Amino acid sequence: MFGRTINRNYLPQQPSPLRRLLIPLLLAISALPLLLTYVLSHQFLSFYVPPSPYVPHPKRVSSTIIENKIFYKKNPITYERTLELFKEMDREFMEVFLSTLKSCTFESFYLEFVPINRDNLDVTPFSYALVDATDDFKDVEVNENAFGGRITSKEQMSTSFSNPQSNSTIIAPTLKYIPTPTFPDVYKTVASWIRESKLRLQSIYTFSHLAKVAELEIKEGGDFWISTSGAGKIGYVNFVVKSTPQNYHYSKYKTMEGSTSRSLRGKYP
Repeated sequence: MFGRTINRNYLPQQPSPLRRLLIPLLLAISALPLLLTYVLSHQFLSFYVPPSPYVPHPKRVSSTIIENKIFYKKNPITYERTLELFKEMDREFMEVFLSTLKSCTFESFYLEFVPINRDNLDVTPFSYALVDATDDFKDVEVNENAFGGRITSKEQMSTSFSNPQSNSTIIAPTLKYIPTPTFPDVYKTVASWIRESKLRLQSIYTFSHLAKVAELEIKEGGDFWISTSGAGKIGYVNFVVKSTPQNYHYSKYKTMEGSTSRSLRGKYP
């Protein structure tokens, strides 16, 4: 009974050393396509930047004037929607808009928006003109004391105030020290200010501020022109919201016909 012989034919067979190596190797090979797909997709996504849905459409009107529009995909953007994008500081839109200013070939320029009023705010395609102002700013020095010290606020990125003399509202970036040899001259024109990379955030905040002020005034009624025209007399970059096209240089924008004749009413969904 105790001397029972065990039949070794019924014992489980141990895999051979070669088989022990082949099994994990085959599993690894079968998983290799999945691993490669994972790695390549993540590498691709880390470098791939999808194209912006906002596309600039510049048009050279003359040797001194460039008119620009920005489309969302294939449709022009209304003035109303543009103000919203400015207020929201939309990253993609601001990147495209600011790039059209930075890349302008004029050393200095005036920025003039198409005229607008409450009635056509939601149907007017947003457009703006860059007018060569190089000669106008040639002998102008930056004015660090412009606007009676209103630009010296340390807490705010920008400031706004009414100007009774010209019946307008002025929006201006506050003077921020930056460690660059061009300080404070970068604040002399909108061109030099926009092109200074250290002031990119301030430019975004200032355009947002401008849009908020402009929207309030437009919705109260009346025709409005928004520009930097006339800044050469002050020596400090500023934007003006005004009920007349005083100092405008682009003749097409001097009348409301430059806005209403291009209405999008009924053209786009």
